[in-house]
Amino acid sequence: MGAGLSYPTLGGTHQAIEDVAVAMVCPNLTVLAPCDPAETEACVRWCMSRKSGGPVYLRLGKAGEPALTASVPPWQFGELRWLRRGRGNIAQRSLTCVLSYGPIAAEAVRVAETLDADMALVPTLMPAPVGLAVLADDYGRVVVVEEASGAPLAAQVRAAVGCLEVYNVDVQSFAIPREFPHIYGTRAELLAAVGLTAEKILEQLA
Repeated sequence: MGAGLSYPTLGGTHQAIEDVAVAMVCPNLTVLAPCDPAETEACVRWCMSRKSGGPVYLRLGKAGEPALTASVPPWQFGELRWLRRGRGNIAQRSLTCVLSYGPIAAEAVRVAETLDADMALVPTLMPAPVGLAVLADDYGRVVVVEEASGAPLAAQVRAAVGCLEVYNVDVQSFAIPREFPHIYGTRAELLAAVGLTAEKILEQLA
């Protein structure tokens, strides 16, 4: 609990920014990162119902995350959750897809809305969702927004679409730099300092 920059006033000792990259390379460790209260409840219930399958790392924010998933189908383990997807018609889909997970997904939603892009949540980070590989079928650009250092989801996406030599997919990554932020302030101020507000991301995409 308190993932990413959720404790912005307490400094680097309280900022869990390298955890996703570390957890995703641990053998037999399932990694889940819900973005809002409903997704968190679904992930917790899934964890409680398991009878086998190894340990789980459940990455949570702090409190007050906005509800993003009220109008989408229920969370299913290992699946992408589409918040925006061309009204179900492939011919109408955007050439850009935005991916994110955890509390930073609220900023990613603003990016997708401004770009009129499709967007999917990736609450199951490990094992890698099978849906990552098929992104290359529909999109020329994938924008990955993650409140973690090392850009672990972006690396997954590049691995999934990079092996498909017939495709040319531009994967653009926005993540926390691989150093602890040496500043204090509000969460919004820290996100701006590391380039993860919607405004900062859009400036770099322009």
